[in-house]
Amino acid sequence: QAYNCLIHFYKRIMKIVFLFPVSVCARNLAVRLIELGHSVSVFCPDEMDIEVAQNIIDELQIVGCEQDRLRGVENTFTVLRDSTFSDFEILVITCLDVLPKKSDQEYAVMCGNLFKSMNKNGCNISAEAHILFGWNFGGLIAAKEWGRVFPESSKQIIVTSSIYMSSVKSYGGESNSRAFPIARSPVKVFNTTQERAKQLKTVEIKWDLDSFPNLEQKALWEVIFPLTRGQDLESLSVEILGRYPTAEESEEYNIPRDTPVWLPVVADIVPWFKQFSKHLIGPGGGD
Repeated sequence: QAYNCLIHFYKRIMKIVFLFPVSVCARNLAVRLIELGHSVSVFCPDEMDIEVAQNIIDELQIVGCEQDRLRGVENTFTVLRDSTFSDFEILVITCLDVLPKKSDQEYAVMCGNLFKSMNKNGCNISAEAHILFGWNFGGLIAAKEWGRVFPESSKQIIVTSSIYMSSVKSYGGESNSRAFPIARSPVKVFNTTQERAKQLKTVEIKWDLDSFPNLEQKALWEVIFPLTRGQDLESLSVEILGRYPTAEESEEYNIPRDTPVWLPVVADIVPWFKQFSKHLIGPGGGD
């Protein structure tokens, strides 16, 4: 017991919630975080949400029970039914795209309605929390709808791109060749050079919940893990993330401030970005 207490002095335990967990990526990230000693919840407000996520919940309960016993703690894993997120330091939405054949506008409307329902039920979020979306351009669409419903938290939003991450790993950090997702269904990619890795052509399809789960997990983990260690975004090894632009970025790149787009984490590490920024238009609204 004393040993367990000492661990808590050396390691920061964070509270992390996965909203509407429906993907393999959400399951694997949650398991990883629980096994590192963090407190993990899944947000499933309705019985249908519980039913869809039941297999994920069952597995996380087993993993959480094991960690409770090993660490001498309680409730490492919980299921959250109300949208009280004020105690959580990281909110994760890996994917909401349960009907990938729907148009971008239909998908945006669905996301907007989901977030409006949360707002109606008294959703509250810490001003210090990070709100993390996966799913490439689909994540940008969902993030825009979140920002419309919860504008006060728009600056807390981060969107990862497994496609961009994969291009960095395929071409190498020293290359200027990068692939940006610019459409959701089917996925479309903008390439910064004529060089196109054969492997990256395979992502330009209609993704479903089983598409590229390991790439999605890696892209999210590149952000989640440093955040659990108390690092800020500027210290990440990630070049590009989706987020709402600052006033300066809006003017420099001629992009609207009310739309999340792909932007450098630190401008100096991607000096080539400005010449391609006009091609990286953010999502439209659901309306």
